[in-house]
Amino acid sequence: MIATFAALHIAGHLTAFVSLEVNLAVVDRLRSFYKQPVFEGLLLAAVPVQVVTGLMLYRAGRNRPSGFFHRLQLASGLYLAAFIAAHAMATAVLFRNITFYSATGATNGVFTDPIFMTYYMLGPFAVFAHVACALRVMLARRIGRAPGSDGNSTHACLPMGSSRGEGSYRTCVR
Repeated sequence: MIATFAALHIAGHLTAFVSLEVNLAVVDRLRSFYKQPVFEGLLLAAVPVQVVTGLMLYRAGRNRPSGFFHRLQLASGLYLAAFIAAHAMATAVLFRNITFYSATGATNGVFTDPIFMTYYMLGPFAVFAHVACALRVMLARRIGRAPGSDGNSTHACLPMGSSRGEGSYRTCVR
């Protein structure tokens, strides 16, 4: 549910690159869906669960040997825990109908204020970095390569089968 919301939310805000008027129209339309009491209640209930489980995963993974992508996933996850908690509180409780105009206090949008630009750029970057690192691990496991391993010890396992239905076997190449 959070992933669907995040995708719609980020896509809606990306329309600000077209114009702030288009952004306002798209975001208002999306809000008519995700500000429904049942959906919003479920979403807000899921936020603390996501934050707490994310912090638990961070704590479990911070002392393991790691490479760049592992550290990027940990750092982006930690930032997301703080960002999601703050953003949910700000937009669901404090400022229910905030826009780029009201968030920056200017008609020029968020890209003229370095604080808001950083806030609104790091949040989506952290989402994409975190998801990309997770997909990298999942893909590496799927093709039989341990994430973080060097190319010399990589195993590529190819399922091989007979077209006559005589069974199958795996060939692993080192």
